[in-house]
Amino acid sequence: LEDARKRVVASIVTRRGQSLFRKKLLAAYGNSCVITACQQIEVLEAAHIHPYKGETTDVVSNGLLLRADLHTLFDLYLIAIEPGSRLIRLSPTLKNSEYSVYEGKPLRSPINAGERPSQALMQWHADQCLWFKSPNGSWG
Repeated sequence: LEDARKRVVASIVTRRGQSLFRKKLLAAYGNSCVITACQQIEVLEAAHIHPYKGETTDVVSNGLLLRADLHTLFDLYLIAIEPGSRLIRLSPTLKNSEYSVYEGKPLRSPINAGERPSQALMQWHADQCLWFKSPNGSWG
């Protein structure tokens, strides 16, 4: 059996190892989580909207600066962002949790409007959240 604790540590190291992507997102969002405005840099991570597929996906328009716990929930498709309104939506499994305060809140914008997350990529992510029916959903 593989020790699960090693796997978790490796995941954190791998995420933090994306240093250039993370630096770009820290600068774009003024060192603040796009959902909570948390500025504790040690817990802020560079989240890919569409999963990492090489250097071409390490662009600010494919990223969100998220607190570590929210990054995990986003990667598990338990948090969606409405592409048009940019409102935060939570899976029904999170509705009665401490995360419920974020339901319906707007996603914080980057300092430079030209670095906003891609609406098409946010739509792709929303489409992966099977509990969420996006107004512009691209599935049948």
